[in-house]
Amino acid sequence: VKADNSTTDMNSSGAAGITIEQDGTGDAALSMLLSGTRRWMMGIDNSDSDKLKFATGGTDVATGTKMTITDGGNVGIGTTTPGGLLDITGTSGNHLRLSYNANYYWIMERDSNGKLNFTNHQNTTDAVAMTIDTTGNVGIGDTSPDFPLEIRAASTFNTVNGHIMLTGDSATNGQGPQIVFSESGSSSSYAGAYVGHVRTGSNSTGDLVFGTRATGGDTTTVPTERMRILSDGKVGIGTDAPAETLHVKVASGDSGPIAKFERDSGQSVFIGAG
Repeated sequence: VKADNSTTDMNSSGAAGITIEQDGTGDAALSMLLSGTRRWMMGIDNSDSDKLKFATGGTDVATGTKMTITDGGNVGIGTTTPGGLLDITGTSGNHLRLSYNANYYWIMERDSNGKLNFTNHQNTTDAVAMTIDTTGNVGIGDTSPDFPLEIRAASTFNTVNGHIMLTGDSATNGQGPQIVFSESGSSSSYAGAYVGHVRTGSNSTGDLVFGTRATGGDTTTVPTERMRILSDGKVGIGTDAPAETLHVKVASGDSGPIAKFERDSGQSVFIGAG
């Protein structure tokens, strides 16, 4: 098809292009056949809000529909009523597949129980890597998580591996990753306590630090360090530089006991500084 008119308005009589128009109640459609047998159709479904449909195996675009585009731009695969920009619907099989080749790919699908599964396929083996259930629980290595986050894998105790690894990216002494705990309601996040690792030397040498929050403050209030385990195993309570296996330090002017040991029977032994 060739036209010399420079207009790009397809409603114009001089536009270059092919127009398929249905003046009656049927569909405006294009049919593609092989050896006289209809294989694919694409066109406007006059009986369904003038949606653009791609179909195969049927006698019109409303039969055997594989993909639908609404006049609002939503695309449906497996559904003729897409509720979002891309709506993929199916009762089984791969809903979304990201492939490297025929032997290596990822599958994302919603199963019959409503769970969203992310599956890794390698050669002939499928392994569900992550599951999100209908309550929002996330399972990594676990397809039936009972908690907001549940990670299941082989034991990593006493190895360099871990079910979770927090890694800082600065390689700077005095810095490191931490876990922060908060119980401040649904609309705010006050740091109530933390457990962190602070680098003190090369190759991630460092101390394990525990901190708690003693005052209300605000969202910028940082919990105070309470205990530290040095890289050599020394434990400090009230000090970040323990000199002995256990080093407890209290504030100056505090004349009370430093430590208390108590039996269930109520008998107690107090230790104080002389």
